[in-house]
Amino acid sequence: SIIYYLSTLDSNALKATLSDKIRVFGQEEVKVYTHGGQVFVYFKKSYQSVHGEGDLPMELRTRLEDENTIHRVLFQQDEKGKSVLTLSIVRKIVGVQERTVGYIETAIPVDLKYLGEITTSIGAEVVFFDGNGRVLLSSLPSLAGQLDQSENFLSGQNNFFEFNVEGTPYAFMSTAISWGELDFLMGMGSSKERAETSIRNVNY
Repeated sequence: SIIYYLSTLDSNALKATLSDKIRVFGQEEVKVYTHGGQVFVYFKKSYQSVHGEGDLPMELRTRLEDENTIHRVLFQQDEKGKSVLTLSIVRKIVGVQERTVGYIETAIPVDLKYLGEITTSIGAEVVFFDGNGRVLLSSLPSLAGQLDQSENFLSGQNNFFEFNVEGTPYAFMSTAISWGELDFLMGMGSSKERAETSIRNVNY
């Protein structure tokens, strides 16, 4: 079991067990940490080297002394310097006598490629940002610094409003999203010109 292999620090057996589970459940990114918070096994689509991977922060390990699960929202850069928004769940792994033997983190990375697929699928631009207005990830260029122009955009209200991006008017709707105890916002919008074109095409 994962508990036994982590307790005995048997990385090969743990890798084999996790490979089977990841294949079944389709989880893209998984990290297993030791009791001390060091990365022990790392999968990102396939097994990856743990070299250079950061430890699980002491703050989270301290919280996990009293909690079993923590949700995280991370804004990072990938190896190519591209922005990635990562939603993850960190769980405590408990062995015999309720002793913590380590931690496992499963993550959902949302990069620009994935965001582009969402944009194409729904036919609208997508922006993720935190409650302070900081852009986490956006399919629109040069959006940073413009978010304070609309209180609705920052409040997460489900209503439409106008918003200008580099002089182009957009119709946007923003929605607050909860990830565990954390809240962040998603905005969806389309340029008014594109919307009007689509309406004309439907009418004709």
